[in-house]
Amino acid sequence: MYTSSHKTLFTAPETRAEGRAPAFPWTDADNVMADAPPDRLATLRTHARRALRYLLNYMNANAEQFLQGLAMKTPSKVEKADLHMAAREWQIKRPRLEEAFTTAVLAEFDQFVPAPADARGAGAKTDAPFELALEPKGLGLVQDERLEESIAVENLATRALADHREALLAIGRHILQQTGQRRLDPTTLPLAPAVLGRHFFAAVNAVEVIPDARSAFVKLFARFVLDELRPFYAECMSGIEPEPEEDAGDEATDGGDSSLALEELPTGARPDEELDPLAQAAPEILWDITRTPLLAAPGKAMALPRSVLDDVLLGLQRAPVEGGKSLANLNPKAGILPFEVFELVNGALEELGHQKPMALTLEVIEAVNLVRLLFDRVLRDQRLAQPVRRLLRLLQIPVLRAALRDPEVLSSAANPVRVFFAELAEAAIDWTPQGELASDAFFRTLQHAVGRIVTGYGADASVFTGALGELRAAVRSREARIRLLEQHTLIAEIGRMERETARAAVARAVTAALGDAALPRVVGDFLRGAWSDALFVIFLQHGIDSAEWTDALRTTTGLVAVAAKRPGADLAAVAPGALRSLRIFGFGEDEAAAELRGLEQALGSSRPLTPTPRERVEPTEEYLHLVDKLAPDTWIEFRLSGHATVRARLLTKFPKTGEFVFVTGEGGKAGNWERADLAAALQTGEAIVIAGPNAPSTPRRP
Repeated sequence: MYTSSHKTLFTAPETRAEGRAPAFPWTDADNVMADAPPDRLATLRTHARRALRYLLNYMNANAEQFLQGLAMKTPSKVEKADLHMAAREWQIKRPRLEEAFTTAVLAEFDQFVPAPADARGAGAKTDAPFELALEPKGLGLVQDERLEESIAVENLATRALADHREALLAIGRHILQQTGQRRLDPTTLPLAPAVLGRHFFAAVNAVEVIPDARSAFVKLFARFVLDELRPFYAECMSGIEPEPEEDAGDEATDGGDSSLALEELPTGARPDEELDPLAQAAPEILWDITRTPLLAAPGKAMALPRSVLDDVLLGLQRAPVEGGKSLANLNPKAGILPFEVFELVNGALEELGHQKPMALTLEVIEAVNLVRLLFDRVLRDQRLAQPVRRLLRLLQIPVLRAALRDPEVLSSAANPVRVFFAELAEAAIDWTPQGELASDAFFRTLQHAVGRIVTGYGADASVFTGALGELRAAVRSREARIRLLEQHTLIAEIGRMERETARAAVARAVTAALGDAALPRVVGDFLRGAWSDALFVIFLQHGIDSAEWTDALRTTTGLVAVAAKRPGADLAAVAPGALRSLRIFGFGEDEAAAELRGLEQALGSSRPLTPTPRERVEPTEEYLHLVDKLAPDTWIEFRLSGHATVRARLLTKFPKTGEFVFVTGEGGKAGNWERADLAAALQTGEAIVIAGPNAPSTPRRP
């Protein structure tokens, strides 16, 4: 297996003590860095570059073996395949990833090098406190579609920040002394864990690592970057001179760098002079005290006990009412905003009789933001009906309570709480109400699942596991009913399509036989009546390739020739074939003979019958091509004039006839469309593609 020896990875302690350069080979790029014009952070930048090189060399030597070892241990075949794929991705894309990662990390130092005094403008750094935004960008998240990955990296970086805070404070002090800044957030340092994570996965995006391998790259980052930060920071700080032991406060007062002097607090009190200026610059959160007088930002009051917060949230969960209005009605298309949660908590504290403000911790604020993002991602899905969105909103407070009790809720997609929420939302996709909600069986299933969590979740999270089992059983039962109904619908449609195909074949045969001939009306009525019925039965019973069908077509041509009085045509020659076809249809011998005698007597006595063709406007080729690309399970919304708007799913299409069969969300038949008619409806806006395997990214409109 791979080895982890910090002594072999970084500069030996005795070499650092003597102040000599480490005995490692230098590249031309390193020499260029050394010869470059010095800046105030040149030493730190050089040692950071060297530490990154050692870190990446160590990762390169052990990453593939590390992934292969994980693949041997996992029992999952899917995960095993993903790990092997990740090892291949690392082998192929490692050079470009390392280059992009190193370049981005070193470029972070540029924002800390101050501009000349006369060149500083509105864009220069100020003494304003660091603001922790209550939005996704303030949480270090990358993209909504990679939310789980971002949450995992965020949690790993947060733990690493706590483990290596002293080293980051030392690096921060050096940057403060060299740049003259007075405040600095440890999480924004060029070498902070969160910054390293952001640049590492930006490099992963840049080299286009396949999605199945990304989870393995999270493990690589955790093992070979975050777990090796101690020797990494030691190498970075090896070129930083130790701080003098004199009183920093006295130096500042005696004429030292005024930018590092201690500030007078509004209360007139002075902080402990031994406190680190970096530590004094803790992140501040913009807080509207007028909206939440009993809640304050972190560090502004005594912390709100977790037990009190959990009791308050439990009350909101079991009686989700604020001002007489249900929580689900706040905004059905988005999660409950963080400050809306804080206002609800503030109102509950007022009802409990609290009078002194208490502060929320950063962990609570981050959890509120992350849970809100989870719900935002689901509730903004246009495939969810509004009643379902309102129902899902009731789970935001229980999920928040679960996340505050167990951090794994936010860091692991396999956690039962996350699995329950994801499967509940997935089951509700594309569901549409069937009549009144109170009588809709599936909506009652969703209500039961949500109600069990809202009323049953106290301190034991196993209620999510039990509710998940019940939900899966209900979904399986519903899917079985839908499949059965779909099968019945399909069988009925196949039979109907066969009948339609037979009728079309008969119509074509009779029309082809008639041609332009002017026949007596009685002959036309016979051919389009009893004779067409006989041809229809022959087609269904014997098929288009049978001898019976061929004989019937030959007889049809003969009957038309006799009726048109063509030379050589004789009714006696076609009579045997006509009698056979009529008997297949069900006529007795006497009845069949009577039909022929009546036809013979009527020849030449009535007016001619001429067919009248029908005209139809054809859709454009663009929409015909769009219809041809539609695949089963495509959802289409029909907006026909004079009819209610209906959503239906494409069950199947018959290539021979060009007919499309649609079913409802419950599996019942919704209707069938001809290819040209469906294309015309899409062209005029009477039909809009909502979702499907080959659906366009946005609905087509005329």
